[in-house]
Amino acid sequence: MAIASSTPGGPWQSGAAESGTPVPRKPVPACDPQMPPSFRRWALSQRPCFDSRGNLVVLTPGGSSRGVRPAAACCWLLAIACIVLLFADPLSPGPVAWLAAAAAAAISGATVQHRSSRHDLQLSRSKVIFPENLDETCGTLLGRAQGAIGIILGSHVRAAGLLGTPVDDTLLRLHEWEIADKLREITRLRALLTTNTLGTPHGPMTADVLRAQQRAIELAQQGTTSRILALERYASQIIAADDAERDWQQATRLSTLNDEYLDLVARTASDDHAADEIENLTEQLATVARTRSDRLHDADLAATALALPQIRFQPSSGHPG
Repeated sequence: MAIASSTPGGPWQSGAAESGTPVPRKPVPACDPQMPPSFRRWALSQRPCFDSRGNLVVLTPGGSSRGVRPAAACCWLLAIACIVLLFADPLSPGPVAWLAAAAAAAISGATVQHRSSRHDLQLSRSKVIFPENLDETCGTLLGRAQGAIGIILGSHVRAAGLLGTPVDDTLLRLHEWEIADKLREITRLRALLTTNTLGTPHGPMTADVLRAQQRAIELAQQGTTSRILALERYASQIIAADDAERDWQQATRLSTLNDEYLDLVARTASDDHAADEIENLTEQLATVARTRSDRLHDADLAATALALPQIRFQPSSGHPG
């Protein structure tokens, strides 16, 4: 269940990003990077339901147990076939036998589906962090992180192998998971602090304890924000590299027409002037190429800074998803 918060969401607001700046997006579920891609796709399509305490209670079946679907479908088809045969040929084994077979197949199908759903639910509580698990502030931060990661994963220069030190998908998904896990813990402790603060009047010692707990939450959020800013800086360099690559590709394509323009100059001006024009066009293309190389180099530097501090967040034990 989402918990409201009045804490500012950070300097980047949706719809206010300038060119070359990653745009925060609406947060989506974050999955443990150890889970297969099919599970992640299933989690992203979920519309989960939570109880009053914020515990996950309902999901659409088909996540980790997608492989049992054919078995469940076969059981239900067998039950339907038994019912059809009951009316088509009731005398061969007898009506009771057909009904028993149909009931057994239906029960088997229901059991398979029930166990699959329970397994998916239990797995999602520990392997998926939904936006509904976060308060407004933490949801905004997760959206910023996911927006930056989405830009990096969709980069043309990265896909083309033009970066010298690209951050691989696994590390990016690990950053996303650890950020989401820390934000979920911050959300839980902030809600607990709010509950404790709204109680009866507190003495000076209790007030000191509450202030220390509030400061701990602020420090944890600052640390997570620093990691998100690193992702956003890397994404900004990726955007610049993509723009430079597109510019270089377009300039290279258009430069193939230079001979026609130079022929025009040669027919209408002196040889010296034509030579100057040729040199200028060549220098312009070289400038574009240098800009492209500089952008790719900047992106590599940002990737190195992002990949080095691999601080693993250890999820707290006993906390429900």
